[in-house]
Amino acid sequence: MEDVKQKLYYKYYLLKIETSDMMRSHPILIWNCSSITLSLKSGIQIHLFMQEGSSLTLQAFGHRGAAGHAPENTLASFQMAMDLGVDWIELDVQRVEDALIVFHDSRLDRTTNGTGLVANHSLASIRALDVGNGECVPLLEEVFDLMNHHCGINIELKGANTAKLTVEMSQRYIQEEGWRPDQILISSFDLDQLAEVRKYSVDLQIALLYQWPRNRFIEQALELKATAIHIPERFSREHTIANIHANHMKVHVYTVDAINRILKLKHMGVDGIFSNFPERIIKARDIV
Repeated sequence: MEDVKQKLYYKYYLLKIETSDMMRSHPILIWNCSSITLSLKSGIQIHLFMQEGSSLTLQAFGHRGAAGHAPENTLASFQMAMDLGVDWIELDVQRVEDALIVFHDSRLDRTTNGTGLVANHSLASIRALDVGNGECVPLLEEVFDLMNHHCGINIELKGANTAKLTVEMSQRYIQEEGWRPDQILISSFDLDQLAEVRKYSVDLQIALLYQWPRNRFIEQALELKATAIHIPERFSREHTIANIHANHMKVHVYTVDAINRILKLKHMGVDGIFSNFPERIIKARDIV
């Protein structure tokens, strides 16, 4: 046993094994697997029990696609994120008429050549806007079609009356297009919208977005049967991460672009990180 140094970053979430014959990190990503046995060259076997959809490596979430490289929340940005090898694409949805558009702000001004509130515009007029480089505001189904279940999709509910439509669309892509429930994660700061998601689906994954300190955020997440809590980097403390893990939920941290901060969070044992430059998260996996 002397030649084996074993580090377990909280339970089964991240495993890094070093031996005299294998002196680098070997991350493993496993979907829909109940257990895994790792056999080392030294003859030692390590048997781990897995939760469905859990991962033994740091998960890379492309924030609004790859927003550091392409206009945010556009098909070009999502394609770039997939090309970079993300595990998840994160995006924002709002309801306009009877459609779900992929758009973050309540106003059009920052990211398009339009002005005013999203709520004051028709679907057709929003779709005609330029989001940059000739890209338009996509519909959620266009993103599903582009991704074709090659990675997970994290849908953040940004506006009112988005939950039911999002659940219906997610269920359609599960039933008709081969998506798995564990490839879809619905998140929001809005507890009412998340409760609405859970009302219509017991299978879809939910994540509670946490922005400001609040006393019952873990209890609220448990009440929603959430699988994860998304926390801002500024509130990423070891005791917070440990408390969330102790309640059998994952910790995903947003939005982190600096490689030194990504590495710090990795060694704190978080399960995933959101970044505008998701390739930096992927690079951090191989840095001890």
